[in-house]
This record gives sequence, structure tokens and C-alpha cells, in this order.
Amino acid sequence: MNPFRTLPAMSRVGAMLAAVAAGACATENNFNAVYSVVPPYRLVSGEVTYRIYDRPDLQRIAISPDREVAASAHLIDHLPFNLADFEGSRSPGSHYFYPLQEYFARTGRTCRLVNGYALITPQWEFAYECRPPSASAPHLAEAFEPYK
Repeated sequence: MNPFRTLPAMSRVGAMLAAVAAGACATENNFNAVYSVVPPYRLVSGEVTYRIYDRPDLQRIAISPDREVAASAHLIDHLPFNLADFEGSRSPGSHYFYPLQEYFARTGRTCRLVNGYALITPQWEFAYECRPPSASAPHLAEAFEPYK
């Protein structure tokens, strides 16, 4: 027996919205649990400013464009029928590849992204692997100004 079959249409919509909201809260809570212990770093790459949260101890990194870009990207991503699909045939999240490689280079690390997924559009998290750092590599705190 399908429990949703007996519910009125509005109740089904309400149940779906509650499930989506709970999923979004779980994602945000997971982000806070993992990245709240590190300060965000600001990286300007091209004409876009990114906020980067790096956890070398976990080999995980989160990245998102600055707030203004993030807000517009979130709205565009949620247009009906995805009418504004700017990704085309590119892999989702691939537009973060070069900014993250630039970040790794600035911190003196040679790393490769292993996999990634969207946390909350347009914020992504990636797992990465690095070669051992060189002796002349700058410490993370020396490489960037903390985000303000």
C-alpha cells in the first residue's frame, strides 16, 4: 500500500517540501561540522572571487564563489526545466578545477582532485590527493589572507 496515495495533493507536496528542506539542513549541518574549524580563504581567479575551506587532515576541500555570484548561480540553477544550463556537456563542478589548482600551487602543494559533489548549489566539496610538500612550500596561513 502506498501511504501517499491516500493523502490529498497538497499533503503530498507538503511532504516532499519537508523532505527537501530536511535534506538541505543535513547538508548544511555536515558542512558546518567539517569546515567550521578552518577559516575560509579568499582566492581571486580571473574575475571571480572564491571562498575556499581546506581540510588537509581529511584531504577534503570546499569551494564556492563569493556571495553575490553564489546567489545568482543558485537562482539560475533552480529555473524551471533548467532553461539556463550553462554547463552544457562539461562535468558538473568542473569550473572549479582551475581555481583549486591555483590554490594548491599557491600553498606549495601538487594535488589532484579525486571526486566531488555539490553541497548546496553552487558550493562544492572535493576529495583530493597530494604529493608530499616541498621544504620551500609556504605554510597555509602565509599563503593567503583570511577571508573578511
